[in-house]
Amino acid sequence: MKAVALLRAVNVGGTSRLATTQLLAAAASLGYTEARTIGGSGSLMIRAAREESPDELARRLEAALALARPGLATTVLARSREEWTELVATNPLAFPPGSDFTSYLVMLLADEPSPGAVAALPAAFDGGERIAVVGRTAFLHYPGGVSVSRLTTGVLERRLGTRGTTRNWNVVGRIAAALAEA
Repeated sequence: MKAVALLRAVNVGGTSRLATTQLLAAAASLGYTEARTIGGSGSLMIRAAREESPDELARRLEAALALARPGLATTVLARSREEWTELVATNPLAFPPGSDFTSYLVMLLADEPSPGAVAALPAAFDGGERIAVVGRTAFLHYPGGVSVSRLTTGVLERRLGTRGTTRNWNVVGRIAAALAEA
């Protein structure tokens, strides 16, 4: 099974909290092959030799990372290649011509939020942001830019009652392309 694992609040690289070598070693210790990172975004592509759910993969990788880097506590969210392909195909937010894809984000959620939490979400923001939640994925558009919005990851997590991690649509596309490779 090919999959992507996204680390929450951890950038990967030589000067960040988690070195790329530590991340790749943790993946290898679990028997994952073809491991590689996508940029410095904390996105890991792997091939799992045994059948396991993406949620099991995420739990195992969280535990391995805690051993590889004592004191590191991060949430890992994983999706299979098929789930990622479906995520890209079902994006409910339209991209007008000339869109700035850094203002469009996908937030993977650990759990599916309740319908009530999703319905109450518009009260959390007033800056023109658009949001659509489909299962365990939130699709976000920040027309004024992410950095000036009050609709932060923390606000979304509190309102939806679950943990999550975001990637902009440029990274989403790079992940899709990497997963499509043989």
